Amino acid sequence: MPKITTSSHPLARLRAICGWTREDAARIAGISAASIQNFELDRAPIPEDAALRIEAATGCKASSLMDKSGVPLLIDGRPYERKNYNNYLDASTAKPEGIDAAAADLEFRLRMLLASSGNRFLYVARRLGGAFDAILQEANISLDYMESIERTTASISVTEMTVGALRSKLAGEPVLQKWLKANPQSDKNKCKVVDESYRHWPTSEFGTGIVYAKFDQRHRYRIEFAAGQRLEVIVDELKEKGVCGKATKHHSPGATVALIPSPAFRKRNGRSKTSKD
Repeated sequence: MPKITTSSHPLARLRAICGWTREDAARIAGISAASIQNFELDRAPIPEDAALRIEAATGCKASSLMDKSGVPLLIDGRPYERKNYNNYLDASTAKPEGIDAAAADLEFRLRMLLASSGNRFLYVARRLGGAFDAILQEANISLDYMESIERTTASISVTEMTVGALRSKLAGEPVLQKWLKANPQSDKNKCKVVDESYRHWPTSEFGTGIVYAKFDQRHRYRIEFAAGQRLEVIVDELKEKGVCGKATKHHSPGATVALIPSPAFRKRNGRSKTSKD
């Protein structure tokens, strides 16, 4: 049960409406429970980023939480009530029709924003990529959870091949090389390979350069050898298209690349091509 508080601070009132403890509010705001107490006792102001995180979780206007003499308000300025919190939780839950509508709206906005950016294109593209990563962190969405959703769209193929063909297919993959060194196999031996392939969350910026993930596919190879041994190998295939249109392909598990494809562009921006493995 929430701790009873006599504070009239809007954050304390919001907690009472939502049925939150200070620990609940702290987890959502990304700060400590002691900080929540200091805010409510007017020992310190609420940072804007913390107020915005609470707004994202409740629909309660951030500025109303930062006004210590005010009351919790909806985005449209009306008083915030329990029914608003319940409605917000229901509306915030991802539903197929809502996802499709929001995705179509965001796609239009992104295209218009990029098309209108002119000589600020690189700046806008970088900020958008950074915004996606920031939202993941602020919304407390883990990449592991996101991948579990990505995998629901996977295509799966089952192939029987020789160990020699497997070596060739996954040449250079350290997990497979290490396993085969510890478990020697004849190249003529048979093995079954299940390839689970799906789009994986792309990263739009690498190191000092910027690239656009044109194709980002993850393969989970589940391998069963003749003697019954099993091994899983994850391979990321990333085809990148840079700002000058030169496409490259990077095939290495978990590695990242920084690419500026044009020497003229590189000179103009004072950057150099780098790589990070």
